[in-house]
Amino acid sequence: MTLLAQIGVITALAALGGLARQLWFGDYGHPAVHLCGALMGAATVAVVVA
Repeated sequence: MTLLAQIGVITALAALGGLARQLWFGDYGHPAVHLCGALMGAATVAVVVA
């Protein structure tokens, strides 16, 4: 994997962690922001790897 794909994976996982925390505690931003971050990270991986 290239460095850019690895950054995309890390970004997606961090955003999913933020989404899980927001849904569990309700005190960490807006869920749509974390969901968009996860989608952008996954899209980065898809573009780089494909």
